[in-house]
Amino acid sequence: LNGLEWLLLLKPNKCSKFLTPLAKTLFTGNPSVVTNISDTNPPFPPDEDASEFFN
Repeated sequence: LNGLEWLLLLKPNKCSKFLTPLAKTLFTGNPSVVTNISDTNPPFPPDEDASEFFN
């Protein structure tokens, strides 16, 4: 069952694609809601401005 094809899941935005790999534990639900992330890697590449995603 592909949730995106059936329109059951939201398409992730650019911010959630950066934050999801930093999660230390598995989770279910919205990938943009991550409570346990690693502090060693910044969520955005150094050449991109994070403020444009959070305004």
